[in-house]
Amino acid sequence: MIPSPCTRAEGTLRRVPELARPKYTDCNASEKLAGAIQFGRCLMRANQCIAALVAGVCTVMVSTAVFAQDPPWRHEIRRLDVPGAPDKQIVVELNEFKPGEGLDRHSHPGIEQGYVIQGAMVQQPGKDPVMFPTGTLLSNMPDVVHGGFKVVGDTSLKAFSVYVVDRNKPLYEWAK
Repeated sequence: MIPSPCTRAEGTLRRVPELARPKYTDCNASEKLAGAIQFGRCLMRANQCIAALVAGVCTVMVSTAVFAQDPPWRHEIRRLDVPGAPDKQIVVELNEFKPGEGLDRHSHPGIEQGYVIQGAMVQQPGKDPVMFPTGTLLSNMPDVVHGGFKVVGDTSLKAFSVYVVDRNKPLYEWAK
């Protein structure tokens, strides 16, 4: 015998889907109700998935718009909450300064730790060029002004930086 769409198997309601909505032919009222409830739950799950997808797309669009204002040398990799410190964030970024580009003097509202991935010749205003070698460790304390250089020569300067900063303040505070 071929099972009907509402045949019970091992104590659970089993239905054989036909297209998107099941047809009940040989069912009693409780089986029809159970099938309708199951179908309703499927629709609710589909609506939840659509809502999550829309929220995700909106988040990407907003974050892209916010980070589109960043300087071209800054590439933010990730932001994380600091466990136990709701007003702090960890920010991870990769910075690449091409020849002729520079970094104005600035500070951060938290600690910066960095590592030079690819060294280059840099020059501060009014000073001779110096080599900023690969492997250099960077450490800047909160609100301490630093930077103020231009890459000279033909090699880009690349540095990986991690910050622990105040959540509601801009990452860069440009010196006046």
